[in-house]
Amino acid sequence: MHEGFVAVTYHAVADKENILKFTALARASIAASALFCGAQLASACEIHAKAPFVVHQAVSNYGGWPISEKTCEALKAHGLSINISGDATVMRDRAVAWAVVSVIDSNTNITSSEQTSATLIDSEQVSQALADKLLVAAIESAAHDFDLAKAIKEVDEFRKRF
Repeated sequence: MHEGFVAVTYHAVADKENILKFTALARASIAASALFCGAQLASACEIHAKAPFVVHQAVSNYGGWPISEKTCEALKAHGLSINISGDATVMRDRAVAWAVVSVIDSNTNITSSEQTSATLIDSEQVSQALADKLLVAAIESAAHDFDLAKAIKEVDEFRKRF
């Protein structure tokens, strides 16, 4: 994990609309070998993510992904949540997972067309548990490459039209 980043970990249950609630956790020590090690201090920034149940389950079971405090604050400042689509399965002797990340205005359901996706496949250790772990990794990969500033600008422009 890089300095200046916090880890986003699963924090609360999904509501009827499958809204996930995440709390950014600040690290007292940074360790490159493990994403979730070191002491954690609660941060004031909470992230919400709209996602299907399969994503909710995978994140609940296998953790979150790194996100900067700046990103967290930008989402809050613009009244946006993370929008995640994805799935994980085993087929033809392969564990497969894919994820698409965008942003959404939870009040209006305006979703950015700016998005990134990732697909991960593993044919060495095939299991549904591995596919679920790959789903969390696919979310992290897609989130890493996501152009948040462009997505925020796009949603803000959509809001002005309505």
